[in-house]
Amino acid sequence: MLEKPFLKSKQLFLCGLGVLMLQACTCPNTSQRNSFLQDVPYWMLQNRSQYITQGVDSSHIVDGKTTEEIEKIATKRATIRVAQNIVHKLKEAYLSKSNRIKQKITNEMFIQMTQPIFDSLMNVDRLGIYINPNNEEVFALVRARSFDKDALSEGLHKMSLDNQAVSVLVSKVEEIFKDSINYGDVKVPIAM
Repeated sequence: MLEKPFLKSKQLFLCGLGVLMLQACTCPNTSQRNSFLQDVPYWMLQNRSQYITQGVDSSHIVDGKTTEEIEKIATKRATIRVAQNIVHKLKEAYLSKSNRIKQKITNEMFIQMTQPIFDSLMNVDRLGIYINPNNEEVFALVRARSFDKDALSEGLHKMSLDNQAVSVLVSKVEEIFKDSINYGDVKVPIAM
């Protein structure tokens, strides 16, 4: 009977000691964390979900590819991310009470909209590039300034959307770009 409380307290002690050792080994001190983040651009640490016309994505440096080629891949992926952001906003608008589209649009159709939106994006600027020295992953930040209405309309019509749905979707994309602030006027810190 006396052994059980002793074993229980010994287990608690060892468990507590293990937690302390784990914290000591895995939690870097503040100066180590700050030195790790010192060259990381601010946009990498920031929640950018409210910037619909901006996108961040990455690609790894692989043998046989130059850094410039990998930067182009990361930039293209970030541009696709902008198209996905816009599709997400279109879907939110479609599901809202103020939806004016009469045609039924399925989840699959929204996913398919990414390509015509991507194809219609114009004036895409690469705002930043960051190469993670730890794993050689290249991150790109881009912003699309505008889109080609005719190209978007044509791409949406190829998806079997009726004229009314295409018109509403194109005007919603136009509204998204109109509502996005001019980020060029905003001073963004480059690094921590």
